[in-house]
Amino acid sequence: SLAANLKPRTNGFSLISDANASGALSSCMVDSARVGGQAKNLASGKSVELHQTREYLAGMNGRAWAGLVNGHLVTLSPVKVLRDDVTVTENPRVYITRDYLSKKNRQADAPVAAIANAWEGEDNILYRVWLQNDKQQAISCIDLLVPKDATRAQQGQLFYTNHSAAWMAGYTPVRS
Repeated sequence: SLAANLKPRTNGFSLISDANASGALSSCMVDSARVGGQAKNLASGKSVELHQTREYLAGMNGRAWAGLVNGHLVTLSPVKVLRDDVTVTENPRVYITRDYLSKKNRQADAPVAAIANAWEGEDNILYRVWLQNDKQQAISCIDLLVPKDATRAQQGQLFYTNHSAAWMAGYTPVRS
């Protein structure tokens, strides 16, 4: 699995363990989302805590990440992960633009809500996305291994179902 390529952080002695790479060694297909995040305003649903752009990892400050899978464009937006504690501050939506290459389609399907988690390794971040309502979607989840301070995924896997069988496709999006 791609997650096995995430080298655990070595940050010296600590009495309190960090949520880092050692807990995410299998694919997103056999894992489940950990729902958490920022405190939100009950009326607006917006995060109460505001962060400066410099507080985010490079390329993970609200920008979209997009890449091709079998001729279809798959976009994650926004991708927001804090630099200090690798916290996902906002869950992305997943946009699928079918037949992006062959029919030059530029109209994405309706966005699909997702839940994202991130783990920090020594040199990389594992960014994992689970689509909500996966019974109606072919895509189940996405694993991305992103070098720290990079604008291109080092490795990526997109998991989907086809006639009740699970499949995996390579997916290496770039920040757009």
